[in-house]
Amino acid sequence: MNFSPEREQQIKSMIQTAHAETVAFCKTVKPGKFSSESKTTSVAKFDVDFSSFAGIVAKTTSNLKISEIISNLRENPFLLQNSAPFKVTSLIKYPFGDDFVFVAQMEGKMGTSEQLLTFSVQNEGKQTVLVQKWCELEEIKAKTDRTKAINVFFLEEKENKTEITFYSHQDIPKAPAIILNMHAKKRAQVLERFE
Repeated sequence: MNFSPEREQQIKSMIQTAHAETVAFCKTVKPGKFSSESKTTSVAKFDVDFSSFAGIVAKTTSNLKISEIISNLRENPFLLQNSAPFKVTSLIKYPFGDDFVFVAQMEGKMGTSEQLLTFSVQNEGKQTVLVQKWCELEEIKAKTDRTKAINVFFLEEKENKTEITFYSHQDIPKAPAIILNMHAKKRAQVLERFE
C-alpha cells in the first residue's frame, strides 16, 4: 500500500494534532477511586462526556528505562491483541520522521475494518508522553477524524525506576457498552509488559 501525497499530508497533520489534543484530553480526566489491580498496578475508571464507554487510568512502576518501553511499543503496538474486539490480519508500519504510522486490517464479529494508528512521542516537561490514537483509514481520506481508541503513556524516570501513568479509552460503534465497560480495567494488564 502506498499513500498518495495528499493522504501523506493528511496523516502528517493528524500526527501533529493528535498528540496535543490527546494530552489535553487526559488532563481533563477525573478518575474514580483507585484500586489495586495487581501487586504493581493500581487502576481507576473514568467517564467521558462524548462517549458511552468508560476509560481507565492505571499507574505502576517499571524497572525498564523509558527508551526500552518506547521500543517495546513501537515493535508491538497492540496492547491486548488476543482480547481485542477485532483480530489483526495485516499490519504495515510506516516511519514519519521520529513518529510511526501503522495501517491495520482487522476482522471481528462486527465485520472488517481498515484502521490507522498514529504513534507519537514527545517530551512534556520532565515526562515523556507516548500517544497511540486509532481512527478509520477511510475517514482520514474524507478529512474527518472519528477516533476509535486512544492509549497514552506518561513516563518519568525516578531513582532507577520509571513511573508510568497509562490512559486508555475505546469508542467502538455498534459494540455493546456493557462489554467494553466490563473490560476497561483489563486494559491495565498491558503494564505487566513493563515490569
